[in-house]
Amino acid sequence: MKRLACYLVFLLGVSGPVFAAAVSATPTPYPTPIYSPAPKLDEGLKKAMFQIQKDLKAKKLTQAQAESFQTQVKAIRKQELADIKANGKRKLTASQEAGLNQQLEQLQGSF
Repeated sequence: MKRLACYLVFLLGVSGPVFAAAVSATPTPYPTPIYSPAPKLDEGLKKAMFQIQKDLKAKKLTQAQAESFQTQVKAIRKQELADIKANGKRKLTASQEAGLNQQLEQLQGSF
């Protein structure tokens, strides 16, 4: 019995800080990419998706409107990936990035 109590105290002492650290860590909705060819654009896409969800929850958007906006945000992301692939490098040209940012800004003004 004494051994069991000592063992439990040992486990709590060792694993206590681990559980506390796991609980206090703030989760991220998407894993942070190691490298992003257009970090400003990627951040804007994430913010747009979060804003759509927030507006849907606050009933500022209908489900159909939210789905439409999400589809448009996803289309911008697909265009970004297609542009990167077409360039043959992990980069966007300045004009490509500017065009995608402009599309995103116009979309964000809609909701």
